[in-house]
Amino acid sequence: MDITIPGEYVKEIWVRPSSFETVMTDGGAYHITGGTAGEDVLIEIEMLLDPAYLEVIDGFPEKTTAVGQKAETAALFYSIPALFSSLMLLLGRIGVIAAPLFLIAIFLRHGREKQTVIPPEHISFVPDPPSLSPWQVNLLFKGDAVDFDENGFYATILDLHRRGILRVTEHDDASGVDIQVIKNVSADTYEQRVINFVSNAGTGGGCLTPVPLLPPQSREE
Repeated sequence: MDITIPGEYVKEIWVRPSSFETVMTDGGAYHITGGTAGEDVLIEIEMLLDPAYLEVIDGFPEKTTAVGQKAETAALFYSIPALFSSLMLLLGRIGVIAAPLFLIAIFLRHGREKQTVIPPEHISFVPDPPSLSPWQVNLLFKGDAVDFDENGFYATILDLHRRGILRVTEHDDASGVDIQVIKNVSADTYEQRVINFVSNAGTGGGCLTPVPLLPPQSREE
């Protein structure tokens, strides 16, 4: 759409919607072009004319003061919402482009599967033989250093069997077990008391058939 307005008496001109562009030609006319208007949308052209135009136009003029200032103020109030809408349109376009990039950045930082961390050897490695005796581990998990139960005693029996100090043999009818002392000496004080207990309580060469076994005390009375 092109609109041409003679510019002989025109001092200022404002066109709405703001998508239209106003260009002054070499012949002194204003050429309005480049814009579009939707259906049922008015194309408004507001002009500030030279007072000399009153001499060539028929009509009933009415004197008004500060016409130029009022026209510029009205044009400014119209341009603010137009600038705001243009800014929102620009931000929307930027958001359409930036949103996928932002999501990709979040995925690269937090969404990718992290590399598998191999735990240090001192966490995953269980020494053999362990640095703590079974009865000591039982005290740790029991939560009380002076509360010793039968679990530490039974664990010590099995550990001594594993190390060849005691021999635990199950009966053929699965009615119980025999505990036989193989070695009479251990460097651990509690283990030595267990060995002594089995030797003293057993018969026939230190062979004990527990029915049931009562563990020795973990400390001196």
